Amino acid sequence: MNSIRTICHIARADFLERVRRSSFLFTLGAAVYLGYAVNANIFMVRLDQYRGLLNSAWVGSVTTLWITSFLTLFGFYLVMNTLERDRQTGVGQIIAATPLKNIQYILGKTLSNVIVFAVMLAILGIAACIMQLLGGESPVIEFSILLAPFVFCALPALILVSALAVFFETVPWLRGSVGSVVYLILLLYFQSSHPANSGKISDLMGNELIKNSMINDLSKISPDYAGGFLITIVSPKNALKTFDWQGVDWNSGFILGRMFLVGIAFGICFLSLIFFCRFDPAREKKIRLVTSKRSLIKKMTERLTLPSAKPEAQGFSFQQRLAPAEMKFSLVRMILEEMRLMLKGLPWWWYAIAFGLLMAGFFSPLPVARKIILPIVWIWPLPLWSSMGNREARFHTDQLLFSSPGALNRQLPAIWSAGALVALLTGAGICLSFMMNGNWAATAAWTAGALFIPSLALAFGVLSRGSRLFEVVYIVLWYLGPLHAEQVPILDFMGITDISITAGMPLIYFFLTILLLVAAVIGRQRQLQV
Repeated sequence: MNSIRTICHIARADFLERVRRSSFLFTLGAAVYLGYAVNANIFMVRLDQYRGLLNSAWVGSVTTLWITSFLTLFGFYLVMNTLERDRQTGVGQIIAATPLKNIQYILGKTLSNVIVFAVMLAILGIAACIMQLLGGESPVIEFSILLAPFVFCALPALILVSALAVFFETVPWLRGSVGSVVYLILLLYFQSSHPANSGKISDLMGNELIKNSMINDLSKISPDYAGGFLITIVSPKNALKTFDWQGVDWNSGFILGRMFLVGIAFGICFLSLIFFCRFDPAREKKIRLVTSKRSLIKKMTERLTLPSAKPEAQGFSFQQRLAPAEMKFSLVRMILEEMRLMLKGLPWWWYAIAFGLLMAGFFSPLPVARKIILPIVWIWPLPLWSSMGNREARFHTDQLLFSSPGALNRQLPAIWSAGALVALLTGAGICLSFMMNGNWAATAAWTAGALFIPSLALAFGVLSRGSRLFEVVYIVLWYLGPLHAEQVPILDFMGITDISITAGMPLIYFFLTILLLVAAVIGRQRQLQV
C-alpha cells in the first residue's frame, strides 16, 4: 500500500509541475482545436463520396482517429522530458539520496505521463459531446458509444507511448535527437495501413478496426460504394452523402489485444530499470573516445607547456619571448569549427548512412528521389541541426561566448552557415539529379528547404535555449508536410509535389527563412544584453 501511495505522490507532483508549463497548454489547445476541426468537417474522414451522420458513434470514432495520430506523435515529445527535468534541476540527485526505489520512481513518472494524456482525452470527450450537439444531425448523445473509442483505442496506445517516453529517457543514446528519429520511424511503421492487422497488436492505435467497420457497414447499404477510405483535410468539391453508422462491435479479442498492449507498457517500465542509472554519472554508458585519457592529458600538457629555454653561460633562463598576438578573423575557419562541433561524437555508421542516402538521391529515379529519398535525407541530420543556437546554454559556456567580440556578427552567421552546409551536402545528390533533368522549379524548392531548415533550427534554438522545441516542430512539419504533401501542400517546405511549387510555396519559405533569421538575431541581441 505504501508503494502505491508513493507512486501516486510522484505522479501527482510531476503532473502538477507539468500542467503549469506553456507546452502543456499549447498541446491541449491544439488537441481541442483538432477535435473541433474534426466535427466541423475541416479534418474529415470520408469514404469516397460518403461520410457518417454526426451521431455519437461517428463523432467519437472520427475524433479518436485524428487525436490518437496527433497525440502519439506530438504527445511523445511533450512528455519525453520528465527525467531530464529532474536531472537538470538537481531534483534527481536529491531523489538518488533517498530510499525511494527505482521501480517506484519509474512507475510514478509513467503514471504522470498517462494522467497528462487522460486529462486531454477527457477534455476532448467533453468537446466531442458539445460538437455533436452543435452539429444538429443527432441530438441524442450516447455516452458509452461516443467514449468507447477513446477508452479502447486511444488510451491503451497512449499508455504505451507514456512507457516508451520514460524508457527512451533512461537509455543514454535515445535521450536526444537520435531517440526522436527512432521513435518517429517506429511510429510510421505502426501507423502504416494493413487491413489484416485489424484487432492485432500491430494495429497500435486501433484504427484498422474502426476503418474496416465503416467500410463493411457502408458496403452493405450502398451498392455504388467502391471501398475508398480517406483521412484528409481537403474538402471535396461536391457535397458528401451521409449514412447512419452505428459504431464498432467491440469484440472480446480486440479488447484482450488492447489489454495486452497495456501489459507491454508495464514490461517496458521494468525494462527501463536495466538502463536507469539513478542520476549517477559514473554508471552512465559513455561514448568511447578516439584517444585514451592519458594521451588526451598528454596532448593538453604539450600545448600548455612553453618550449624550454636555451641554457646560458651563467645558468638557465626561464624567460621566453612570446610571439605578438595577431587579431585575425576567418569566417571560413569559424564555419569549419562549427561544423566540427556539430559532427563531434557521431559514429562511423552515421556517415555511412548519410553517404548512402546521398548516392541514393543521385542514382534513383527522379520521382523516387523526390518523394521518398529527400524526406529521409533531411530527417537524418536532425541531431546536428537541433544543437544550433543552444549549445552554449546546454554546456554553460554562454557567459564566456557572449563576452567575446563578434558573438552576434561572427559566431551567429557561422552557426547558420554550418547548418546550411549540412543541408546542402546531405541533399546534394538530389539537387544534382534535379539540375541534370532540367527541373529548375524543383531545384528552387530544394534550395528554399535547404535554407529554411537551418533557419528554423537556429531561431528556435536561440529563442528557447534548448533543442526540444525545434525537434518537435520540425518533426511535425516533416510528418504533415513532405510525407503528406498532396493532402497538405502548404506545409511542403521541400517541394515534394508540383502542387506546392505552383502554389508558390518556395517563395513563402524563402520569406519565412528571412523572418526566422531576424528572430534569431533579435533573440541573440537580448541574450547579449542580459
